[in-house]
Amino acid sequence: MSLKRTFLAGLMALCLGVSSLAATDGIYVKRDSMGREIGQLLYIDTDFGAITEVTTCAYKNGEPSLTDVDIFRGTGIFVAEGIWLTKGTSSVGPRDIPVKDVFYMRELKGEDILLSFPEQGGSRTQPDIAGLYQAFENTAIATPNMGRILLEQIGPELTLFDLNKKGVLCNYSGKLASPNRVYTQVPLQKTCHKYEVFNKKSKIVMTYLVAKDLSEAYRVKPNGEALQIYAHGGLG
Repeated sequence: MSLKRTFLAGLMALCLGVSSLAATDGIYVKRDSMGREIGQLLYIDTDFGAITEVTTCAYKNGEPSLTDVDIFRGTGIFVAEGIWLTKGTSSVGPRDIPVKDVFYMRELKGEDILLSFPEQGGSRTQPDIAGLYQAFENTAIATPNMGRILLEQIGPELTLFDLNKKGVLCNYSGKLASPNRVYTQVPLQKTCHKYEVFNKKSKIVMTYLVAKDLSEAYRVKPNGEALQIYAHGGLG
């Protein structure tokens, strides 16, 4: 789903008068009363706001077994004083339930981030992402969904495709360790996420490369012509 400007404006209005809280790029961890890790928040700042992915879990029988745990994973962006998750999945038992448009309040507690369910409105995740996420590591590697959200934020003027438009097929194609060796017109030397847009005949009509730290993004046409479409602090 697109990060619609009208909804974004509404969330901004909801938090009018309260300054935005900036956190440090990195990994934040939530722990239970026994000290076990039950949640993780990835936070990377971009020119469009901080893009994030939150994962939380609930162990059914008290033991961290992958076959006996409920998991929620959502990806989105920080807006005003909240976190808006536009893509998500709750894996509850044998079911995977798609989740979208989740909004939680956030506060900065020193170096940590506190997520809380708003008193009015919203959809509570299952398991609940609310809780204190403590600063753990000051670097974070973006997930494929985080890279995809950056492309959506860059917009069709530069990507040349509306990636949320029905009929536009944009698939994640894995990581690329040395993109400059594969695409000679791309100077990017960082590991990146690769995305490909296909037409109705299953031919690639555009490739996107997004640096793993979300600092750069490129589009590459089938003929190899490349253009930088985002640079943190510069383009986009």
